[in-house]
Amino acid sequence: MPSPRFASEFERGTEALKAKDFTAAIHHLEAAASTDATNANGLLRLAQAYEASKQFDLAFKTYLKCSRHAPRPGLPLTKALDMLCRQSRFEEAAGVMRQLVSALPTALPIYVKLARVELGLGQPAKARDTALALVREATRAGHEPLVAEGHLLAGLALLLSSRATEAEKHLLEARQRAPGSAEAWVALAKLRELKKDRIKAEAILREAVARLPRAFAPANELGLLLMRSRSAKRHTEAIRFLEKAALNQPANRDVYLNLALAWYPSNKERAHWCARQAMHSRSQATRAEARRLLEKLQQTARP
Repeated sequence: MPSPRFASEFERGTEALKAKDFTAAIHHLEAAASTDATNANGLLRLAQAYEASKQFDLAFKTYLKCSRHAPRPGLPLTKALDMLCRQSRFEEAAGVMRQLVSALPTALPIYVKLARVELGLGQPAKARDTALALVREATRAGHEPLVAEGHLLAGLALLLSSRATEAEKHLLEARQRAPGSAEAWVALAKLRELKKDRIKAEAILREAVARLPRAFAPANELGLLLMRSRSAKRHTEAIRFLEKAALNQPANRDVYLNLALAWYPSNKERAHWCARQAMHSRSQATRAEARRLLEKLQQTARP
């Protein structure tokens, strides 16, 4: 049973947090924590106050402390994870996810997040192990979509490790279990390109576009593959597939850079328009490349 002082400080801190008076909230919630340093509710509310006031390191430490005293450690760990991901602190996020997997081995979506973060961090061996654990746990739970996701992630991790034969086995399994997974189709095509089998890669992507006409990735990848050809006919076809990708996902501005490069120099007006669209991309690299193309177009437009 919490002490009267803890209850009073906790209530005042909670009210201040609701009112967005973060200084007062932290003052009262720190007072509550000093009264009872193991009360999980008090620690969780204090961590939230730290996070709201942008004291992220203190928030992170307090979420972790809360998880050690909480009857359900998954809640503070999940909140810590969400905060770290919003800040792009993926290395620390991976550590929190490993704690979550340990605390909640049946929380299958955490395996998916962890494997993808590990792939993004360039840790294919860890990502493979996490993906295989997902396959095992999802099979045990009878969760077919996540079994397929586990095979996909294992295949991507093995592909990143240049273990093409093992990667192909998992990617084929993923596609068989989830034929609507555009990511599985594209990964199989990339694997074929790595094996220098462009004909097979193109065939896979063409089948993917036919089966998944509204998907972005297969149309985009097929357009890029065709762009690498020196044939004018195939170059024209590449533009058609890139335009299809843009229609399928209008908010994705990266594809407009591909279109701008495809149109340049044959149609500078269209290349210019597409490059301007690419300038709205979230990717700094895409914006930089689009800016270079716009500068080149400006120079060639001068008399």
